[in-house]
Amino acid sequence: MIIFTYDFPHKKTMDFLLYSHHYGYNVDAVIAAPKVSIESPKHKYKTSVNMNRGVLDTKDICEKLSIPHYVTPHDSEDCLD
Repeated sequence: MIIFTYDFPHKKTMDFLLYSHHYGYNVDAVIAAPKVSIESPKHKYKTSVNMNRGVLDTKDICEKLSIPHYVTPHDSEDCLD
């Protein structure tokens, strides 16, 4: 199985990789997209919740689980190769 993920700490990515390992699914590789800045409307009141506290980095998880980790945008030619 090849998993397309993000190349930065991301809770759903972490959960999926750890659960896959726990339940014995073989992950052959992770293709991780780098973080991209997107334009979003500016709000009058800015609030945020830190959802990434305690979240492990995708690359670190892959290293610990011996999963090949590649960083490339998901719409790139490198990803197709």
